[in-house]
Amino acid sequence: MSSTKNPLHRLFGIHAPAHGDHSHDERDSNVNLQVISLGLSRTGTTSLQEALVKLGFGPCHAGVELLRSPIQAARYHDIYTRIIAGKTKAGDADLNGNIRGSMQGYRSSTDTPLAFLVPETVAAYPDAKFILTVRPDGPKGWWTSIWNTSAWHWRKDWLRTVFRSLIYPVSFLRRVDDKVQLLREICLQRYGCWDEGTYEKHNAYVRKLVPPGQLLEFDVREEWGPLCGFLGVETPREEFPRLNEKESMQSLYLGFMMFGGFVWCCYGVLVGGAVAVAIWPGLPGRGVDVVWGWAGGSW
Repeated sequence: MSSTKNPLHRLFGIHAPAHGDHSHDERDSNVNLQVISLGLSRTGTTSLQEALVKLGFGPCHAGVELLRSPIQAARYHDIYTRIIAGKTKAGDADLNGNIRGSMQGYRSSTDTPLAFLVPETVAAYPDAKFILTVRPDGPKGWWTSIWNTSAWHWRKDWLRTVFRSLIYPVSFLRRVDDKVQLLREICLQRYGCWDEGTYEKHNAYVRKLVPPGQLLEFDVREEWGPLCGFLGVETPREEFPRLNEKESMQSLYLGFMMFGGFVWCCYGVLVGGAVAVAIWPGLPGRGVDVVWGWAGGSW
């Protein structure tokens, strides 16, 4: 199920182009990742994605790709579960091949899935350039942003039940929710927490594993200068992109729930219609007679 072209997705504001989609960029099977952002979600990763594309490092893979491609989503679901279960680890030949195969045709990557697979990604791409996106307001600001946009996935009150129930009939929305649960479990295993402390522990992990000469710590407020210098490209004249702000993410999750509710209503109409026909077998015929009678009278 695509989150790019489906008209219902556009109607409910959950289509990929509104959230950093670059599917129009042709994938070249002869290229693989050159630049990889390992910054956590809500650190300017979508703005960075757009910037990398403008600098010539597109197509750029991001979490939205997992919405669009069921095959890609299933691949990483398997990778996450195998890592959590201890059945594979960074540097394993099959895992390296799986990650590199999934990224074939992309020149850069931001956000999920690779940002949550730091050792595995560094092992698969030892010669890449890495970017660690950071926030000026630090751990507290990061966690506040995460909570205010995507806490639907892990909050422990009745609102969590409402969210899961509403999105349940839509397969790609269930995949989104399941993916976040697995990423949260990976963070709990590696950092011992899933709260504001995750931010600093993750960043320290990145600094430890990536050689200093291959790592740029980047605040998107710094705009083109540090990024272009690190990548060795000319600075564009256009403004640095600003995408996926808090209001956009909040509207995205509202769209998720509205779309799920719409699908439930469609199911309800179908089931109700089937029950009505079972109880009153002549109902469809009478309905047709009424319509034809109205049409005849109108003409």
